[in-house]
Amino acid sequence: MDLTWPAPCPKLPPLPIAGWGRHFKLVSVMMSDNLHRLVGLVDDDASEAYRTHRQALLGMVDDWLLRDPRREHLLGGAPPTLAAENHANHHRLMGNVFALRNAEILLRVLPWVFSAYQARGFSSDYFDRAMQAWRDAVWAMLPEPARAQISAVYDELRLLVQAYAQQPQAPAEASVEPSFETQAQEVGGTGQAPNRQELGGTGQAPNQQELGGTGQAPNQQELGGTGQAPNQQELGGTGQAPNRQEAKPISAPEVLQWFGRENEFLQTLLKADSRRALQLAQGWVSSPEDLRLFYSMVVHRVMVDIGRAWQANRISVAQEHLATAIVSRVMSTLFSGIALPEPHRGRAMVTCAAGELHELGGRMVADALELDGWDTDYLGANTPIADVLDAVERNRPRVLGISVAMPFHLTQAVELISALRERFRSDSPRIMLGGRAMAFAPLLWKQAGADGLASTVFEATRLAARLVETRA
Repeated sequence: MDLTWPAPCPKLPPLPIAGWGRHFKLVSVMMSDNLHRLVGLVDDDASEAYRTHRQALLGMVDDWLLRDPRREHLLGGAPPTLAAENHANHHRLMGNVFALRNAEILLRVLPWVFSAYQARGFSSDYFDRAMQAWRDAVWAMLPEPARAQISAVYDELRLLVQAYAQQPQAPAEASVEPSFETQAQEVGGTGQAPNRQELGGTGQAPNQQELGGTGQAPNQQELGGTGQAPNQQELGGTGQAPNRQEAKPISAPEVLQWFGRENEFLQTLLKADSRRALQLAQGWVSSPEDLRLFYSMVVHRVMVDIGRAWQANRISVAQEHLATAIVSRVMSTLFSGIALPEPHRGRAMVTCAAGELHELGGRMVADALELDGWDTDYLGANTPIADVLDAVERNRPRVLGISVAMPFHLTQAVELISALRERFRSDSPRIMLGGRAMAFAPLLWKQAGADGLASTVFEATRLAARLVETRA
């Protein structure tokens, strides 16, 4: 194999700090266009070569870091194992980018990566050197023409990383990545109720684990209504008299009373006070409508705050996982205490994509469908494609929801949809795609052949009803 790789890409000249925003926007737009073009030139053979050479590529990149004399400076005191974890995630992400020929995923994830790893001490120089190491590994390990196609992407990506590194502050505000929660005092705050800015957020509330939340407060349309008197179609009805326990439009005052409750719930999670968390939730939830609002207005926002706190290195993975476990227990208790309507819409199924371990959002959607009159099967996290196909064969759902929280697993969702269409053809269930990962690729659902994109638990119930009505 020819190991003589071409001259490294030129280093981006320093940009003036004055008027940085204008300069960076111009540079990033130009580089984004180039990345879209170069990623589009990566063919299936090159994408497969990148995937199958995973261990060789990772070995070379990890070895670079261990041998680099500036390692301590590059990592800023962080352990090399954290960098190795980042390298593994990077390969998974780029595998999705190449397989889907979708540079938008990369461009949207990049700000989050900068923010999360710089918060853990990584130098901005690390990202530049890492991109060079990846480019060198690609050139050394992949056959032609794969190495030429993919190394060109890394050349452009390195220039974009250099541009990000020149920003006066890390581009945390550009992040759309989610996760879980914290308390101000425990994570370096003031001791007062934490706001989104203190927790590393933007003031908006995207939800990582719902079927793809929008981050905005739900309006009447999102909550199942139009602002006018609802008809049967808006309610997701069948033309028959609605069951009194079915979803109904929720008024603005009902929504407004939930604002601020997430902060109180957040404090209990940060104190690991599971009893108090359940006590609060039970005081707020007494009906199916309350439960849907609790999911959207409390769980949704709290989990985002936790994620941003983890991103900013203000809480540990253990704190994040503990908060998630408490929320899961609270959800189970609340759901078991709600009187469910008789299932009249038919069978529905919700699953997470293969490899996806974040299941809270998919579970909320499954609960919401059950509350809306569906007989719902929830398959949980990391369900293999073959097992989902078998479950669909046995249970024949009318609607299938696929939740993807992390962008590493987008290709598995696409492969599942393709397998469903191939096996069941015209008998395939109607497919809803969602999850926080869809924020990184908002048009992917159309490319993948799904029937719709659900952005909240409210949208999921409305979309499911509409999909089966249009088929009928």
